[in-house]
Amino acid sequence: NNRWGTFPGVSVGWNVHKERFFRSDVINSLKLKASWGQNGNVSGISAYGLQGGYGTSKYNSSAGYLFSSPPFPDLLWERSSTYEVGFDATILRKIDITASYYTRKTSDKISSFTLPATSGITSLTTNNGSMQNQGFEMAINYRALRTTDWQVDIAFNTAYNANKILSLPNNGIENNRQGGFQVYDPQTGKIIWVGGLQEGQDPNVAYAYVAEGLYRTQAQLDADGNRLDLNGAKPLLGPGKYNTSDKTKFYPIALGDVRWKDLDKNDTIDFRDRLYMGRTVPRWTGGFSTAVRWKNLSVNARFDYALGNVNYDGPRTWFMGNAQGTFNTISDVKDTWTPDNINAKYPTYYWADQLYKNNVIRESSMFYHKADYLAFRELNVAYSLPVNWAKAVKSQAIKFSLTIQNIGYLSKSTMYSPESGSIGNSAAGSGGYPLPRTFIFGAQLTF
Repeated sequence: NNRWGTFPGVSVGWNVHKERFFRSDVINSLKLKASWGQNGNVSGISAYGLQGGYGTSKYNSSAGYLFSSPPFPDLLWERSSTYEVGFDATILRKIDITASYYTRKTSDKISSFTLPATSGITSLTTNNGSMQNQGFEMAINYRALRTTDWQVDIAFNTAYNANKILSLPNNGIENNRQGGFQVYDPQTGKIIWVGGLQEGQDPNVAYAYVAEGLYRTQAQLDADGNRLDLNGAKPLLGPGKYNTSDKTKFYPIALGDVRWKDLDKNDTIDFRDRLYMGRTVPRWTGGFSTAVRWKNLSVNARFDYALGNVNYDGPRTWFMGNAQGTFNTISDVKDTWTPDNINAKYPTYYWADQLYKNNVIRESSMFYHKADYLAFRELNVAYSLPVNWAKAVKSQAIKFSLTIQNIGYLSKSTMYSPESGSIGNSAAGSGGYPLPRTFIFGAQLTF
């Protein structure tokens, strides 16, 4: 019913440096600019998806048809409206600067709305509120040196982005929250809802249990003798409670286990004891490059970076928890607690940790790491033979080059690639492949 959409746009610019009143020996050119525009999006909607559908199934050897997805003929286009203001300038005839500030509001967002299982279907595709993205972008190019033999250029760019949910369909819940979970807030001393989708909040946040270290001594263990941990396959008890309880219903907290931080100080580790780990998408992104030429030799290098986010290394927890015996393990298990290795980094290496104490399978600060990275993305070295050498083989020019791509990263991330987002701790999310390091040799002959 909403097959067509109209998405206008307009932009204006003012070359201030061309005005009579503008006189400057420092600023050689200055252009002020502003724009507003809309984009439409219906990606992910199949050709006949709006009409709903049925799936086939078998029962008692007979084939049947089952209603699987409801129709949604009144779905609206997802509409993004962007306001942007900025400027372009040239300074001292050497430095080019482009900068802009933008605010983007996306309304009628298309998403899947989870339904109760009793409805017979699991989700409904619908328009689900609006979101705001706003940020700043800047690029600088510096022509540092120009001579007969030398040429040096340096370029830099950066971008900052912040996200916030503006509105969601009214559901009678505070902030019209969809999903999320409860945690204890140490600042207010109250139980609050976090995560999921909530009006006025950033949806890209992570919470996890805080590992304060391991139980390395009996004194540490006795200090938490009355602890109750509800995150094991069975409840876990400190030695003070375990020794007087029905041992068939509980597991013991022992030396080598993780000492979890009790945020609400009630001697119980449960869903409330999760703390903010950080954002799951970068706040800052950008890059820089340099190009240097000396006579016939040129060198170009390109870097990029991302800052202000964390990621969760779920595959590492799966392997370290020996959660699936058919998988090989990793070298980190050599640094797990044993009576002979009490200063180990990681807890005792148990078989099938997800069926026992959840020391490592539990989503925790042990496997959340800063995902900031600096990538050495590309290096190119090229050399042009002297013209008289090229003429010796009847050529106008001969140039040889070597390019290396995806050279490496500086990062604290333990993922297969710092550019990867968080991956859950399951066999299905057992990792991925990093970008390949590529070597390209080239020769260009001009006749």
